[in-house]
Amino acid sequence: MRFSGLQIDGSFGNDGYHFERVVENMEPAEYLGLMEEADAEPIVTLNFATGTAEEAARYAAHVATRGVTQFEIGNECYGIWNTGYNAEAPGYAATDPAWRGRPSSDVADFGARALAYVEAVVAVVPAAKFFVPLSQASMDAWGGVESSVPALAPLLAHPAVNGVVVHQYHVDEAMMFGLADKNDATFILAGSERYRREYDQLRAALPAGMGIAITEYQVAGAFARGQYRWGDDALSGLGIADMLIAYAQLGIEDVCQHLSLGFEEGADAERDILVEPWYLPLFADGTPRPSVLVTSLIADHLRAKTVPVELDGPSMSLTIGDETLTVPRLHAVAFASEEDTTIVVLNRGDEARIAAPARAVRSYGADAMVEGGAQDRITLGARTVTGITLA
Repeated sequence: MRFSGLQIDGSFGNDGYHFERVVENMEPAEYLGLMEEADAEPIVTLNFATGTAEEAARYAAHVATRGVTQFEIGNECYGIWNTGYNAEAPGYAATDPAWRGRPSSDVADFGARALAYVEAVVAVVPAAKFFVPLSQASMDAWGGVESSVPALAPLLAHPAVNGVVVHQYHVDEAMMFGLADKNDATFILAGSERYRREYDQLRAALPAGMGIAITEYQVAGAFARGQYRWGDDALSGLGIADMLIAYAQLGIEDVCQHLSLGFEEGADAERDILVEPWYLPLFADGTPRPSVLVTSLIADHLRAKTVPVELDGPSMSLTIGDETLTVPRLHAVAFASEEDTTIVVLNRGDEARIAAPARAVRSYGADAMVEGGAQDRITLGARTVTGITLA
């Protein structure tokens, strides 16, 4: 679970989060307490746009007393919306004069300043590990990965840097591929297939051993505000399943949702649920929303080993802009341990049946979560995601 978002660096020139200025922000003890209640491993983002390496080191030392060792250096530093991207923005490097005139729009300047952050934090938290912002899933930030990754080489070479960060808002990033309809149900269920080439390109560009961390993911984000209509429909959760299964297949090392906080009054009350990155994960009565149900269904079955699965079944067509892809209707991955193996299957189309000796079955779709016991042939409902623990 990640504490971050635009409130960390600030957006469009506004100031960001400063942990000692508690009158405006949540104290670390509070948000880390929520993470502990959720039994989540914490990742804390450091204010890059309007902070300093010295402040980052003090912040890191403070949260390290509660077991935090993983940090992300700024939030979407490659984006024009992020304070610090543009040197003219009022909040940019307000308290860090040495870096004025060297905004994060220049990837080499970002890398040099981020390296100063790493060194400052490691000096006080020797066990610290870092994730470095790189791009949205369109992989076009800072001129694309073929130019940005080499420019970040000195930073990525530091032994405390574990991985680069990608944010994926399924229908938002796909605008770069020609997706015109943010409510295209087929793309929501199968769009991960189009992103494979981008992730393959990134993996090829990265140094050996460097990981990929997805620290924000959702079907629709801020650039779909007022357009995305599926909201709390089960389809939103199934879109999450499509992404998570693909991440497992691609061997993505770290995936997390960032901490979602909301308030009953003010601007947060008007936000579009499941469209904003900081959407509320629960309904008013405390029951989980679709994306939380699906994330839990898959996370509950994660094992030490990920196993690729190919299921016999029909294909379907996925059209994005001028391109049409043929993709499998059944999208699956398996997670294995010494005790058992669980296959997670997203059925993107009509009802299907597969033969698999199951000890337990959990399925989510339009009828919410359904659980079943031992069976040899399993019915995969139309547009459902199903976890099958093998007998």
